[in-house]
Amino acid sequence: MQFTKKISQQIRNYLNSEKKPLICVVWPTATWKTEFWIELAKNFNWEIVNCDSRQIFKNIECVTGLDYKELKWTKNHFFWIAEISDTSWSSAKFLEEVQKKIEEIYKRKNIPILIWWTWLFFSSLIEWFEIPKNSTNPEILEKFKNKTNEELFEELKKVDFEYSEKTHQNNRVRVERALEFFYSTWIKKSSERKNSEKKFNPLIFCKKIFSDEERNFLYEKINFREEKIFLDSIKKIWEILKNFSEQEKKFLPALKSIWIPEINFYLNWKISQKEAIKKTQQSARNYAKRQMTWWRKKDWVNFIE
Repeated sequence: MQFTKKISQQIRNYLNSEKKPLICVVWPTATWKTEFWIELAKNFNWEIVNCDSRQIFKNIECVTGLDYKELKWTKNHFFWIAEISDTSWSSAKFLEEVQKKIEEIYKRKNIPILIWWTWLFFSSLIEWFEIPKNSTNPEILEKFKNKTNEELFEELKKVDFEYSEKTHQNNRVRVERALEFFYSTWIKKSSERKNSEKKFNPLIFCKKIFSDEERNFLYEKINFREEKIFLDSIKKIWEILKNFSEQEKKFLPALKSIWIPEINFYLNWKISQKEAIKKTQQSARNYAKRQMTWWRKKDWVNFIE
């Protein structure tokens, strides 16, 4: 990905007009965003801030497609800081900690670059969602453990149909959080309002992938990459998984990343290696599709050819 003079000038113009600048690189998975932010960091010597909920966790970097060698020469934050067993990294905690870090960067007279993204993490920061800071309620969560995704989703539809329309049945974390929020506060998750105070006016870059030809090329690249990552990660993920119970594997956020459940199914003889690889490829393609759909609707994003 070429870092052009046009992009450089666009950034400089933005910096001249913003008191609290924030640069974001939010391209879909497998679309050369690493090359782009490396060029960005080299040209401007800024600080990298991770916005991916999985790259927070130690020891699973092998399944995120990120090599530490690519980061070691940069000033970076929120990479591999939490143990796999840590369940405290909610969107509320991320929002609080990252805002603190961004303010620290400003005090150093430097510019933060947000790279990678998990939807709720990123949106809570950029689109100013008010995220409740209530702690998790173990008694409520305990009631969810023996329910299937379908049962929980049907329950969500009854108490907050509007939110269920924006949530996939198999996104168990979001469904559980919405139900927990409702039963803890008796307020619907869908009734949350955005904060009226705009904290940032970010400059957001996203790779333009709109044509069928571009999408097909991306999906081919994803298929190739996912197979390689899967095969390269099996041994290390096995060493990690054997330290956790099957119940923990289902509910720990770090162990629900793409690749890990599929590797676990394969290692437990539930599916063949070929089936496991196909499932990871399909999950990654679906993820990329959701990312492209999300950003295509945003008219304030700078799309790069």
